[in-house]
Amino acid sequence: ALLQLDWQPLAGRRYAIRVKDLGLTFRFKVTPRGFSPDGGAPELSISASARDFALLMSRREDPDTLFFSRRLVSEGD
Repeated sequence: ALLQLDWQPLAGRRYAIRVKDLGLTFRFKVTPRGFSPDGGAPELSISASARDFALLMSRREDPDTLFFSRRLVSEGD
C-alpha cells in the first residue's frame, strides 16, 4: 500500500517518532527515493509509549482512540 501513495507532498520534510518511555527518538526525512535519516529539527513529531506504538502496529488499537485519550501526541505541521 505504501508504494501506491503519492509521496511528493511529503518530500523534503522532516519528521520525528518519539518513544517516550524508552527515551528514543527516530528522526528522518522523506526523499524522492524513500526515507533518509535526518538530524534536523522535525516539522512533525509523533510521540507515544512503546506499548501504544506496538498496539498501533498490530492493529489492536486505532490512532483516533489513542489521540483523543492523549496517549498519541502529534506536534507540528
